[in-house]
Amino acid sequence: VGGLEAAKVADELKRRDVPVLLSLEMPEPLRSYDPLSLPTLTSLRNRALAYQNAAILHEKGVRFAFTTEGVGDPERLLRNIRTAIANGLPKDAALRALTLAPAELLGIQDKFGDLAVGKTASFVVVRGELFEPRARIEFVFADGKRFKVSEEQPAAAAAPTPPFRRPRNWDAENTASLQEASCCYHHAQGSTLTHIHSHD
Repeated sequence: VGGLEAAKVADELKRRDVPVLLSLEMPEPLRSYDPLSLPTLTSLRNRALAYQNAAILHEKGVRFAFTTEGVGDPERLLRNIRTAIANGLPKDAALRALTLAPAELLGIQDKFGDLAVGKTASFVVVRGELFEPRARIEFVFADGKRFKVSEEQPAAAAAPTPPFRRPRNWDAENTASLQEASCCYHHAQGSTLTHIHSHD
C-alpha cells in the first residue's frame, strides 16, 4: 500500500501483473525555496514521481487503485486527484481507480465498483464535472439510501498542482531528464524554476 515509487518499477509490475494500491498523498507544491538550501535532485525526483506516478502506471498498463492511506486532510483527496490528472492521468482512468479498480482488486466487483443490476447502489450525484474545482456533491447514495449533502460546502478554489513538462524519453532515474523536467515546472503563480543546481 502506498506505491510512492511504483513508477520506477512499472515495467516489472506489468510483467508480473502486480497490482498497486496507490496512495493519493502528494507533497505540497514547491512555491518557493531557500537559495542557500536548494532542493536536491532526489527530492525533485520524488516530487516529480508523486505527481506523475498514476499517469506512468496507467501508461505502462499496470493495474492500480487509489487509496486514501497517508492523506491526512480529506479535502486534499480531490485536489490530489486533479493534480494526477493535470500530470497526464486520463479522467476516466482516475474515476476507475476510485471505483471499479479497487473493487476488482478486493474481489468484490460483483457487488461494488459500478452501477449495474444486482450491485449495491452506492454512488454520488455531482453538480458539474466531478474533477473540476467548482464541482459540488449534491447527494450521496449508500446502499440505495439517499443523503443530502450540506449546501454550505466551501468552494474548492485551490488549483491543482501545475504539471511538469515530461521530456519525451522520460526516465525517473535519469538526472538530465529530471533536471529538464524540474526546470520547466510552473508554479501556481505562473513563475518558473530555472537554473537549479544541486549537489545531490
